[in-house]
Order: sequence, then structure tokens, then C-alpha cells
Amino acid sequence: MVLDSEDKDLFKAHHEHYIKTFNPTDGVEDDLVEEMVSSAWRLGRLQAVETALFKKAFEKSPGLAGAFSELAANNEFALVHRYQSSIHRMFQRSFKNLILVRQFKAQEGIEPEEDLIPNEPERESPNEPKQDLPNEPSPGSSATPQADRNPRNDPSFQPKQVGRRSCIQLLDEIRREQGLL
Repeated sequence: MVLDSEDKDLFKAHHEHYIKTFNPTDGVEDDLVEEMVSSAWRLGRLQAVETALFKKAFEKSPGLAGAFSELAANNEFALVHRYQSSIHRMFQRSFKNLILVRQFKAQEGIEPEEDLIPNEPERESPNEPKQDLPNEPSPGSSATPQADRNPRNDPSFQPKQVGRRSCIQLLDEIRREQGLL
């Protein structure tokens, strides 16, 4: 994400500022904050590109109106503007989703995780055999793992419920209340 020509220490400070400000409490929040960090950094990069384009245009046509006309005559400025709009929407979407996730957790009484969820359950020793995991068939079983089942073809499949509503239903309700849907 940081180009060779960019200051890695400045990016590190930028990243730490977002982590300190938003204090993500789990992997989902961490992903959303990371997306915000990336988007904000890329927007700053595009501002530098826009400044360079204006400097170049001023050399060809002195004065603001002349420089702007020079930029409008080619696609470079429009391309930068499209990129800025797209990245700005990414930032806003991540920020809104962070707020929605936190509202969801507050409504459902979900406590912040102490650590990120490990990939596999911890074992007493590295030589201890793996325990059977709930989404894996037991040895010698011909059962299809739940992850491989197609929910549309499986009448026994039920979406995971949180309280009485699914996560998706609750997030949709929050979005409707806030006028986002």
C-alpha cells in the first residue's frame, strides 16, 4: 500500500492514529478500520497527483482559469476525480459499517473479543491429535461437511440466529432506521 516514494514512517503514524481513534475490538472492526486507513492514505496520494497536474497545467497556461481549461481538455483530471470519488465512497462505506457493527453488538449485548479468533482450537501439546471440529465429518463418515452443503438444496439448513433475528435481518433494520436502505 505504501509506494517506495512514500514515507513509511508517515504511513505508520497515520495507521496508528486510526487504530487509536477507532480502537477496533475484533477482527471485523479491525478489517473495517484497515479499509478506512487504506482509503484515507490513497486519497492523500490522489491529492498529491492532483496538485502535480495543476502545477503542470499552470506551466502551460498561467492563471487558474487557464490551468483548469488545460486540465479539462484531457482525461487525466477526470480520471483522478473518478478515483477520488470511488475511494471516498469506500471510506464512507467502511465507516458506516463500523458504526452499524458497533450498534449491532450493543443491541445484542455482544462483548468485545479479547483476541482474534484462532484458526483452530488450541491443543495441550503440538503432538496431540486434532479434535473433531463441528463442520468436519468424523473419520470414516460419508456425511457432507456443512460448509460444502448448498443451503438452497438442504431443507434442514437454517441461518445462524443471534437472539431471535439473524445478523443480516438486524443490520437491515438498522440501515432502514437510518435511511440507508
